[in-house]
Amino acid sequence: MTMGGAKGLTVEATIIMATEDGVIPRPDCEIAEERRLFYVAMTRAKRYLFVTWARKRKGPTARAGAGARERRFGAYRRYSHFLDGGPIESQEGTAFIRSF
Repeated sequence: MTMGGAKGLTVEATIIMATEDGVIPRPDCEIAEERRLFYVAMTRAKRYLFVTWARKRKGPTARAGAGARERRFGAYRRYSHFLDGGPIESQEGTAFIRSF
């Protein structure tokens, strides 16, 4: 579902994918509205919240997001600046999964 479609719902777990700069927030939208939608998406979970991002994309998604025309195929990405200064640091996915 979309982040806007999640408004008013509560779920056990939420997964927000593709939280790279240029994807969240979208460059063609108002920053305050993008921040509000991201907050709505993050606060739907009662128990688990997973936020994913790709350091490097391959295939058709390599050109997704802001600056897609200028972006080198397979260039390195950064997680959304909306996550800067948050209570949790980014962790490498494989190591995180193995920790369970």
